[in-house]
Amino acid sequence: MKLTIFEEAEDLGAIILGIQKDASRESFNQIVEILKENNIEVERFDTIHHKNQLQDKNNLPVFEIDNVLIFDGGYPSKIDVASWFGLNLELFESVTTQNQILKEANDGRIGYCCGVGTDIYIDPNEEDEK
Repeated sequence: MKLTIFEEAEDLGAIILGIQKDASRESFNQIVEILKENNIEVERFDTIHHKNQLQDKNNLPVFEIDNVLIFDGGYPSKIDVASWFGLNLELFESVTTQNQILKEANDGRIGYCCGVGTDIYIDPNEEDEK
């Protein structure tokens, strides 16, 4: 079986700086790695590098299994993907959900970039001086 994905190119800010990450895409990237480990062929096409392959694709991202449309308009859950390929859901236990990704990004960090971390303390009780 082969999973083919047609999607928007990832934002440069997300790739290089780690800002504006799409949490559902991040979760799906983890799912793809598990599929590959379980001998599922995965091919991805994006709007920058594969314009010709995406000409007739609307409502990105689009997911096809063996050239048959299976899902579109968003990234599928690990439950969806496990059912498509008849895989045990336990294989996907390590996949972080959107809420977990956002929590991890914000725990101990003020932002995604520039090394700002837990070494900065802001006193919530401190009053603004005027």
